[in-house]
Amino acid sequence: MDKSGYGNNGGFIGGATSSAKTAGKLGQGIRFTDPSHQVRIPDDADISPTTAGTVSAWVKDRITRTGGWQVFVSKYDCLTDRDGYALVKQPDNTFQFYLGGAAGADAAATTISYTDLGWHHVVGTWNATSRDIYLDGVYAGTDNVDLQPVTYDGLDLTIGSCDSGYEYDGTVDDVRVYNRDLSAAEVAQLYKSGTSDLNASVTKLQNGSSLATGLVGHWTFDNLDVTTRITDRSGNGNHGGYI
Repeated sequence: MDKSGYGNNGGFIGGATSSAKTAGKLGQGIRFTDPSHQVRIPDDADISPTTAGTVSAWVKDRITRTGGWQVFVSKYDCLTDRDGYALVKQPDNTFQFYLGGAAGADAAATTISYTDLGWHHVVGTWNATSRDIYLDGVYAGTDNVDLQPVTYDGLDLTIGSCDSGYEYDGTVDDVRVYNRDLSAAEVAQLYKSGTSDLNASVTKLQNGSSLATGLVGHWTFDNLDVTTRITDRSGNGNHGGYI
């Protein structure tokens, strides 16, 4: 269930949701252990920001894996036009934030790598002058090559893989999409919300802060939000079902 208020709700593909539910960073998360498993959010303009945006997720590897890309969150054509955005773990266990538009695709990358099996918070932001990546609340890399409005090929947003593979083997929690670039202070605040109050409600965490502003997609994976669908709380009414 997307709690941002825009209603970009998704469905779980490839397995029963009861087996995918697991302890998350903030309440409950979704576990991906099979190449056919993914959460799919139907394509919508609200979750397709062009000139500025933010994508974030809490992720926790199931095993230490070497080789192969793993995609946490993607609204990105991985094989052909490479339009859209994606948060990715590289074969060397560093992290990248891809953006694609009319002039091509490029990525902000970290030099930090993790092989532990703990929780990490990955955030990508962009605006007219840069694309940035943050890891565990700290700025970790930037890129200003081929900056242009992001374009999209009408692909769905997927969690746990790209549209054509690169599956993640681990648990994902609290996925967010904003139609603005969060500041470094806001990214740090978002990270702290996942470390200071493990089981707090999303409403409590956002109350009195700017983290609800510009939030166009929010999937908490908490128990009440994962039933016959994974509901978007953002308010746009793009409800999805299990396929």
